[in-house]
Amino acid sequence: MNEHAFYWAGYILQGDTDLSSALLMNEFYTNLLVMGIDNKLKALTDAKQFISQMTNRKKKDYLIKMGRTTDALIVESMAKGSKEKERAWEYKPYEHAFYWAGYILQGAIQRAP
Repeated sequence: MNEHAFYWAGYILQGDTDLSSALLMNEFYTNLLVMGIDNKLKALTDAKQFISQMTNRKKKDYLIKMGRTTDALIVESMAKGSKEKERAWEYKPYEHAFYWAGYILQGAIQRAP
């Protein structure tokens, strides 16, 4: 087995889990700050739904928007390497609750008036 295989395996097993966390938190804080959602629970729920419905195509575009071009290139090369390219682009890598269900709120859920 060559070193590239270990790199891909490491990315799939470790890096993608970390990446899903980063994407979820980025979306959560975007909902709170940029979109002006006062309700923290709604911001988190919307972020979880966004991540769970994210396709590889949307993931690549989102990563480019965040300036994470290396991760975007990895997603693209994995999809292009697939025998069923279109299906690979429409795959939802974070659909399983493993990637987002562990995030919960503690403390005050809404801002004080």
